[in-house]
Amino acid sequence: MVGDLYDVDSKMLTRLDVLENLPNLYTRTLLDCVLSPGGTTVQAQVYMIHNYNKAMLTEPFLTDYVAEVGTQLCTYDPNYSIFNEQN
Repeated sequence: MVGDLYDVDSKMLTRLDVLENLPNLYTRTLLDCVLSPGGTTVQAQVYMIHNYNKAMLTEPFLTDYVAEVGTQLCTYDPNYSIFNEQN
């Protein structure tokens, strides 16, 4: 897999779990990830889907989803909530 690696706090991780419908749709798995450039290996939690409709495999899919190295697509504001909850 190719993708972006983010460092998030426990509050954001809880919000991501809701977004990814954990554990109903996705599970979170600890994997060794190789960073590039450099080849350093780190452990990261990755959302994995296990029970999926096989028809999904016939649909077009992205081979990777990455931002350019050194760019940030958005800033993290710990006070912002997309879940309409009190902060």
